[in-house]
Amino acid sequence: MYAVIDVGSNSVRLMLHDGEHTISKQVSTTKLAEGIVNSSELAAKAIDRTAKAIITYVAKARTVTNTVMIFATEAVRRATNSSELLNKVYEATGIEVDVVSGEMEAQLGYVGVGQSGKCTVVDIGGASTEIIFGEDGKIDYAKSIRMGGVVLRDACGEDETELNDYITTKLAEYGELPVCANAVSIGGTATTIAALIHQVQPYDPALIHGSVITKKNLQALIAVITPLTLAERREVKGMFAGREDIIVGAMHAMYQIMSLLKQEKITVSESDNLEGYLIMKLDGKM
Repeated sequence: MYAVIDVGSNSVRLMLHDGEHTISKQVSTTKLAEGIVNSSELAAKAIDRTAKAIITYVAKARTVTNTVMIFATEAVRRATNSSELLNKVYEATGIEVDVVSGEMEAQLGYVGVGQSGKCTVVDIGGASTEIIFGEDGKIDYAKSIRMGGVVLRDACGEDETELNDYITTKLAEYGELPVCANAVSIGGTATTIAALIHQVQPYDPALIHGSVITKKNLQALIAVITPLTLAERREVKGMFAGREDIIVGAMHAMYQIMSLLKQEKITVSESDNLEGYLIMKLDGKM
């Protein structure tokens, strides 16, 4: 049995895996990237929340395995004081957190999806967004930009004009993208949007994996969710706890990315960078 913990910009996730199949995934929303758009440092409270979640997951994982791996993404690699979080985790668990680069984060997502043939993978996170294009396991394009649900909320609130202008500017950083008919999205933004569109509650990974987000359904969802208060959003069938305050910007980002990729629909994958990280580790590529 293996345990992998992903320290993301919006949430901390734990995956248990038997070497062939994912056994379970758990998530805690800690919003590590909160305020980072206006600061180079992680907030003390965000560090404490995140460290506590990681330490709790390590303890849970060690009840079933001694092989526990932790990796961190954009918020940690960007912050000037990320050592405060890394030291807290190491002192409590004895595990060094692997801070992966944006390019490696993109690669992990692509490997985790495990698609054959040509495939474009999109991962809209809390503080970064990755687009990857490859064919049969070989990556031809991969880029991570500093934009995600938490960043969009902090930078623009929910003003539609500000959001779309900000997203348009950031997406220009991708440059010319390869054309591919098969597009897959991973991560909390994609799975939450899918759960909302298909009204999946309680959350069921089996129902989300392979489900489809269309631009038409996404546009309708934006119109429904945006006017609601945070309290009202929490009651919407399919809303994942802790996503209600960042989902509007994330949905606009998904819509614009689908337009950029010339996609009317995108398939959601439950397999993501957690599986990708384990595969890369077991293959000796990290």
